[in-house]
Amino acid sequence: MLIGCLIWIRRLAGRRCAISRTLLRRRLPRRARVFRTRGLARGFSPARGRTGRGIGPAESLARLLLSDQVEDGGWNCEAPKSTRSSFHSTICVLEGLLEYERAIGGSLEITAARRRGEEYLLERGLFRRRSTGQVANAEFLKFAFPPRYHYDVLRALDYFREAGAQPDARFSDAVHIVESRRQADGRWVLEGAYDEALAIPFSESVGEPSGWITLRALRVLRWWERR
Repeated sequence: MLIGCLIWIRRLAGRRCAISRTLLRRRLPRRARVFRTRGLARGFSPARGRTGRGIGPAESLARLLLSDQVEDGGWNCEAPKSTRSSFHSTICVLEGLLEYERAIGGSLEITAARRRGEEYLLERGLFRRRSTGQVANAEFLKFAFPPRYHYDVLRALDYFREAGAQPDARFSDAVHIVESRRQADGRWVLEGAYDEALAIPFSESVGEPSGWITLRALRVLRWWERR
């Protein structure tokens, strides 16, 4: 779950964002910064070790996440104590593994694990209990930004869009929820925000039209309409 949250923050800030680089410099000890800079110049890959040999920290994290996958296909931050997956943990890991595949290169093992995680969500219509078909958590139907580790149907749909999934009938209820929240002016309202302790200020207010939610909703609906 941690890698998903961290990579999501990286995506929010932007890979070439000066703010991100400043934060990284502040958090890395000077020795680590020097090693990272010199290592990259010599062909060192943080994911795989020097010149591609060995196992680096990113690959170790990816392997740890694969080993923590619950039998039902998803993830839970309390596994293996918990044998049931969590929507929250699952979306964080899926986002993280997708970014890992794009940055480092995929593998059959990682792709298969991601597919199983996707099926965990799809089998539940993205927001329902598999056993009863009822809404698993009313918070899943509220569109929040930034979401941090919190799950909602818009975040899930945006992940599937980003992953290049082909829309099918299992997405339809969740897409309908997104469509139904469009305001008369064509925008969407911010329904929740988990913006505590952000490094940069978040200017939007709950209950007001949101550029971030509108952007994600429009991307999702365009992806759905092209099916």
